[in-house]
Amino acid sequence: MKPGGSRQTAARGFTLIEVLVSMVVLSIGLVGSVAALGQSIRWSSQARKVTAAQLLGNEILERLRLEARFDGENGVPGAENSGLSKGGALDAANAWASDRLPYLSSDRVEASAGAQMATCNPAGAADGNDYGVGPFALRYEGNVYWVCYRIVAPAAGFPASSIGAFVKILWSGETGIAASHVSGLLAGGF
Repeated sequence: MKPGGSRQTAARGFTLIEVLVSMVVLSIGLVGSVAALGQSIRWSSQARKVTAAQLLGNEILERLRLEARFDGENGVPGAENSGLSKGGALDAANAWASDRLPYLSSDRVEASAGAQMATCNPAGAADGNDYGVGPFALRYEGNVYWVCYRIVAPAAGFPASSIGAFVKILWSGETGIAASHVSGLLAGGF
């Protein structure tokens, strides 16, 4: 104790300037975190669309493969009327001459929904391929995608009776129209 009987305490509070500086530093950190979170959400959304486009492309390819196998079977009742080959030998020249890809009516996007695309090769997503079917709009995973496909003759090294397909899926991305491609063998050479 000091002479005179008073005791000094060592406790001391923060000054107003210290509190303001710490609030400014904290605010800058929070603003940066919010911006990073927003960018992360945009990237996640885009990645989800790319993944859904790949899944839809594979689904379309499998539907085409199923239709090609069904059409290619001889002696199947109704095959002469159901398929693109009209019951004849199925090849790349006659495949998909009259049928269109089957899909659920609940997946289809009507013209009134404003989901129209005039070509399978829009600006920014052109690949130089000529697609025989499409674009037609489908609703998949909560988004609208446009599907295009073409049937092709066998590539070198495959049996002459084989048929392949190229599937292109288009969607509205952050910077315009984005595209995903899937290809595979539909018939022959299995």
